[in-house]
Amino acid sequence: MDDSLCAITIQRSCVNELGDGDPKGKASKFSVAVSLLTSTFVGLIFTAVILTTTKEFLEIFTKTGEVISATSKLGHNLAATIFFNSIQPVFCTESSC
Repeated sequence: MDDSLCAITIQRSCVNELGDGDPKGKASKFSVAVSLLTSTFVGLIFTAVILTTTKEFLEIFTKTGEVISATSKLGHNLAATIFFNSIQPVFCTESSC
């Protein structure tokens, strides 16, 4: 299991325990909000890095101009995937994954 997914799963388990004694669920809501904001922030950082360095990022893996021009068109898809995969584990609990 991915380290970030493990950390968020542990946070989600803590959210379940936080809600036991709190009838309004304030602690649970706060914990989910903090996890979501943190994951969104990290996802936005990596998304921005990919979007701003699309061609430079590809040069790490290949020096061929044809490959770089073909795969640079997929940079927006990669950035969107990174962003959505950063926030998806917050909404996913152990029972539903």
